Amino acid sequence: MTWRSLWSQLTVTTSLLLLLTTVEPSAVQVYDAMVSELPPVAFDMYILAQSWQPAFCFHKETQYPGCCTPQRYWRSHLTLHGLWPELSGSAPPSFCSSEAFDAEKIERELGIDTLHEFWPDVKFSEASPQYTDFWKHEWARHGTCSGLKQVEYFTSAIDLERNETLAPTPELVQDNVGGHVNAQKLREAFGDAALQCQHSRDGDTYVTMFSQVFTCWHKDEHNVPTQRGACPPHIHSEDTCGKGTVSIPGFRASDSDQGQQDEMDSSESS
Repeated sequence: MTWRSLWSQLTVTTSLLLLLTTVEPSAVQVYDAMVSELPPVAFDMYILAQSWQPAFCFHKETQYPGCCTPQRYWRSHLTLHGLWPELSGSAPPSFCSSEAFDAEKIERELGIDTLHEFWPDVKFSEASPQYTDFWKHEWARHGTCSGLKQVEYFTSAIDLERNETLAPTPELVQDNVGGHVNAQKLREAFGDAALQCQHSRDGDTYVTMFSQVFTCWHKDEHNVPTQRGACPPHIHSEDTCGKGTVSIPGFRASDSDQGQQDEMDSSESS
């Protein structure tokens, strides 16, 4: 078990204990007021967590709407999981204030289509009221510790995601969708990063499947992420891709995809 997963379990356990404890309403109000007035937690860097959606959607094509009808961008590019304040040598800060997530403001300022493309939640349809729960969670757990306002926090993450110079999806990934690559070559393609792989059963075999990457980022005096930096050892310890061969899964063709391909084949032969 990694330190990050252990910290997550401790956080969940603590939250459950708080919920099970009887507290007077006045005490809750005082506590909330104190939390909302706390200054931003000091941190050393950001972790940019990016997901490879075809891996998340593996064998979930009929379970999640976004997996059934993926956007074109997701087929060849990493998407956002989150932008996480990080400490060099200890557990990261989390849930630093009770400031409520303002979904309407974020959607209005950044554009709902932009959010759907670069920071998707494939588990829900875009029309679902639950679609914003993912962004709400990322703000509550990580964004509240950034010292940034909500629009600044989400804008900073989106700017990194869509910057093909600073945070590109390597050609090694894009050129091998549906195939396999050497794990060490994949690490070299990303540079100083921690790769995450999931180990899934595909028919009669088990495959090591690329699913996520963590990169580390410097920040300026205003806590805005700036340039890539070296990741500390505890981030590299999150690498789960091992040695040998890693699969780069693609989305499985849906009926609509097959229909479009049939039309293309027909037009080319006529």
